[in-house]
Amino acid sequence: MARDADRLTLFRWMWRSYLRTALVPLLVVELTLIVAYFATNALTKDANIAAIRETAEQSLTEVARLNAGLAAERLAAVTDLTRVLQRRTADLVTGPLTVDPDEAARFTFDADGIVYYTDVNTGGAAGFYSGIVPVDEAMQRKAAALAVLDPVLRDVTESNALAVQAYYNTRDSYNRIYPFFDTAATYAQKLDIPSFNFYYEADAAHNPSRGVVWTDAYVDPAGQGWLTSAIAPVYDGKVLEGVVGIDITLNTIVDRVLDISTPWGGQAVLIGRDGTILAMPPEAEAALGLAEVGAHSYAEAVRTNTFKSEDYAIDRVAGLSDLPIMAEAGGVGTARLGGESHLVAWNLVPGVDWHLAVFVPEADLYQSAVAVGDRFDRLGLVIVGILVLFYIAFLTALYWVARSNAARLAAPLEDLSRTAGRIAEGAFHQPETSGPVAEITDLSHAVARMGRQLGEKTDRLVAASRSLEESDAFRRSLIENLPVPVVFFGDNPDVVIAHNSAYDALVAEHGHDAVREALTPMAADGAAEVEREDILELSGAGGRPRRYTARRTRLWHLGRRGTLCVMLDVSVLEEARASIAAARDRALEAARLKSEFLAKVTHELRTPLNGIIGLTELTEGETDLERVRRDTRAIGRNARNLLAIVEDLLDLSAVESGQVTVEAAWFTPARLVEDVLAGFRMQAREKGLSLKAEVETLEGLSVHGAGGRIRQVLSNLVGNAVKFTERGGVTVHARMFDRDGRSVLEVRVEDTGHGIPADRLEDIFQPFRQGDDSLTRRFGGAGLGLAIARELTERMGGSIAVESAPEDGASFVVTVPVMPLAGESVLMPSEGRLSCLMLGFDGATEALVRAILAARGAGVSAVQTPLEAEQRLRRGEAAAACVRVRGPGDVETVRRLAAIGPRVAVSAVLSEEDPALSATLRRLGVPTVAQPLTAAKVAWLLEQKKALRSAS
Repeated sequence: MARDADRLTLFRWMWRSYLRTALVPLLVVELTLIVAYFATNALTKDANIAAIRETAEQSLTEVARLNAGLAAERLAAVTDLTRVLQRRTADLVTGPLTVDPDEAARFTFDADGIVYYTDVNTGGAAGFYSGIVPVDEAMQRKAAALAVLDPVLRDVTESNALAVQAYYNTRDSYNRIYPFFDTAATYAQKLDIPSFNFYYEADAAHNPSRGVVWTDAYVDPAGQGWLTSAIAPVYDGKVLEGVVGIDITLNTIVDRVLDISTPWGGQAVLIGRDGTILAMPPEAEAALGLAEVGAHSYAEAVRTNTFKSEDYAIDRVAGLSDLPIMAEAGGVGTARLGGESHLVAWNLVPGVDWHLAVFVPEADLYQSAVAVGDRFDRLGLVIVGILVLFYIAFLTALYWVARSNAARLAAPLEDLSRTAGRIAEGAFHQPETSGPVAEITDLSHAVARMGRQLGEKTDRLVAASRSLEESDAFRRSLIENLPVPVVFFGDNPDVVIAHNSAYDALVAEHGHDAVREALTPMAADGAAEVEREDILELSGAGGRPRRYTARRTRLWHLGRRGTLCVMLDVSVLEEARASIAAARDRALEAARLKSEFLAKVTHELRTPLNGIIGLTELTEGETDLERVRRDTRAIGRNARNLLAIVEDLLDLSAVESGQVTVEAAWFTPARLVEDVLAGFRMQAREKGLSLKAEVETLEGLSVHGAGGRIRQVLSNLVGNAVKFTERGGVTVHARMFDRDGRSVLEVRVEDTGHGIPADRLEDIFQPFRQGDDSLTRRFGGAGLGLAIARELTERMGGSIAVESAPEDGASFVVTVPVMPLAGESVLMPSEGRLSCLMLGFDGATEALVRAILAARGAGVSAVQTPLEAEQRLRRGEAAAACVRVRGPGDVETVRRLAAIGPRVAVSAVLSEEDPALSATLRRLGVPTVAQPLTAAKVAWLLEQKKALRSAS
C-alpha cells in the first residue's frame, strides 16, 4: 500500500498529467533556445576579448619599447655630462694646482679638529675632508686647490634638469660637491667615502673599462634622500685619484623619466641591474603592494651604504616574480597584482642596463567587450521575463480546465469510496450505484458483490477464530501455571516469542544478559530437531550459582521456527549432595584429628608419667642422698611437663569454647621477662644454653595490661626455644614504642635452634602442628603452645609473627597494646620487705607460696579468718593479702579487704577458671589467677602487689 505522502487526488493527478504532456515539452524547447542565445553571446564576448588582448599586447609592447628608448635618451644626456665631467676633472686635477688664498680662508676644522670643511658659501661648491685620513698641510692645500672644479660642477648640474648635484670624491675621502650645503652638519666624521657604492663601483675591479656606470638606488649621505648616480673614475696614470658623479633623485626619475602616457591608464616602473625596483609612480604602489621610498629621515648622519630592502626585488613581488623580466630584453606576460590580473610588457633601457616595465589592468582592456556582452545578456533576460509571464497565464488557464474535469470524475469515485468504507466497517450488504462513466458504474457493481461475499466468509471465519482462541487460552493457562520456567524463542534468545511468569522470575533473579548468554548455545544448535537436555549454570542472589536442567526442542509457530525450553532448578538437590559430601569429609577429618590428638596426648602424658613412676621406684630403696636429689629434680621436671600439658589442654579447650578471659592489671615488663626466664634457667644450664634478657629500656617501668596472658605467651615461646635449641642460646628482647598514638609492648624471642621451613611457618600456629615431624619425635610436645599463644595474643589485641629459615634459628615477635602509668615511670621499690597474709589455703599450697615468696624477699603469714586478716591489715602488720576464692560467697571477703585503702594490695586465687567470677573481681581492682599455682603465677601476683603499692 502506498504511503499517505505519495497518494494523489484525482485533480492533482490530472494536473500533473497536463504538466508532463503539454508544458514540459514547451519549456524544454524554450530553455534550449535561451541557453543557445546566452552561450552564443558568451562565445562572442570571449572572441572580442581575445582580439582586444592581442591588440593590447602589441600596443603595450610598443609602448614599453618606445618609452624605454625615451628614458634611455634622457639618461644618455646625463651619461654624456658625466663623461664630460670625467674628462674636465682629469685635466684639472692631474695638472699643476694653485691655491687661492680666498678659497683657503673658507676652510676650517670642526670643534674636534677632525673634519676639514668649507663653512662659507660664496656661490661655489662645498669642500669636505672627513678626517678618516688625518688632514695635513698638503691635504689642506689640495682641498683649496680643487676649487678649480667648481665651474665645471656648476655647469654640469645646471645644464640638465635631471641632475640635482655633481661632485668629485678622492681616494683620501675628500668630497667636492655642488651646490653648496653645510657639510659638517650633514656628513659624519671620519666618513669612509671609498667604501660607498658611488665610489667603489667605478674602481678598476668593478669598472675595468673606466667608462660611465650607473649605481643602484641608495641613500645619499649628502642629504638628498634616495637617488641613483652616474659615476666615472678619474685616473692619474694607473692610479685612481677619485670618482666624479651626477646624482638623480628617485622622485626626479618618477617626475621626469616615468611621466609616460600609456593607453588604458597603465603604469610604468624602472628596474635596476640587480632586479630591484628603482622608481615607480604613486599610482603603481597599490598594485605592487609597495611604497616608494623617495625622501629619507636623516635623524643621524649616514655612515655606510643604505640600499633598498629585499622587498623591492621583483622576485619578491607576487606576480612579477613569475615573469622573465631580467632574463629577456623585452617581452609581455600576465601577472596578478593587487588582487587584479594585469597585462605586463617590459623592455631594456639601453645604455644603463635597466628595464622599463609597463602594466595595465586587464579589466580596463576588456571593458568595451564586456559592456557589449552585458547589453546582450540584459536583452536575453528581458526575453526570459516575457516568456515567464506567458507561461503564468497559460498555466492558470490549464489549471482551471484540469480542476473542472477532475470534479466531474471525483463525485462517483467518492461515492464508491464511501461504499467500500462501509463494507470495511462490517456493513457488507451495500446497494449498487450508477454514474456518468461506464467503467466507474461497473466498478461500483463489483464492489457491492464483493461486500456480500465478504460478509458470508467473515461469518465463517469468526466462528473458527472463536474456537481457536478458546483452545489457545487453555494452553496458555496451562503453561503459565507451571512452576518451572518455560520460554519459546527464535533463532536468537533476544527474540522471545512466548514465556510464562516463572521465566520472568528467573530473569529478575539472574538478569537478562546472564539468561541470554546461557540460552545462546541452544539457539546456535539449530540442526537438532529432537529433544535434548542440557545443564545451565547461573549466578543467583549473593553470587551463589544455581544449576538448571534445561529440556528443549525445536518447533514451528505461526510460520516461525524457534526453540521451546523447559528449565528445572536442581541447585537444592546438588547443594544437598555437596553438603552431605562435605559433612562426610569433615567427619572423617575430625575422626583423623581426634585419633591423632589422642595418640599425641596419650604419648605426651605417658612420657612424663613413666619417668615419674620409674624414678619414684628407683628412689624408694636408694641411700645415696646425691642420687636421690638428682632423681627428685627429674621427677619435678617430669611433673612440671605433665602439668604444662594439662594446662595447655585446658587453655586450648577454653580458647575453642570462647571462655578465655583477658584480665588487665599493673605489672612490670622487665620483671615479668626475668621471672619467665628464671623458670627455664635450670633447663637451659642442663643443655649448655645461654639464656639472656635485654630489657634495659624497660627497667622500673610499670604498665597496665594483660600481664598474666603475656607471661603465658612468653613462657610458651621461651619453653619452645629452649626445647628445640641444642647449641647457642635464647635471647629475649623487650621494648616499648608508640603506634598510631597507642603504647605497644614488643617482646622478641630469638634462638639458635634448627629453624623452621618456609612452607611450615603458618602451620606451626595450628593445634597439634610442629615445624618438623622428625623434631616432634625427637623433642616431644603436643604442638599446642604456639596455637594457644596466637589465640591469646589476638584476644589481647596484639599480633605474633615468626621469621625463620632451616638451620638458622627462629625469631618470634609478640606485640601487645598496654597503657603506661600517667606521668613519671613507676619504679619498683628496691628496699623493704613486703609482708603478705594468706587466707583459705591448705598447708601444701601455703608452703609452696611461702618458699616462692621467701626466695623473692617477701614474708608470708597465714591467717585463719577474714576478720583476723582485716584487723592485721588495718594495724599495718602486712601490706598485702592473698585470698583463695572458691565461689561467689568469698567475693564479699575480698571486697572488705580491698576497701581498707590503697596502701593494701589484695589478690585472689580461684579454685578453677571462672570468667564471670574473674570479671567481678577485676572490677574491684583485684588481680586473679587460677589454680594450680606455679612459681610464675605467684611471681606475677607479687608484681601486681608491688606495682599497686608503688602506684598508691
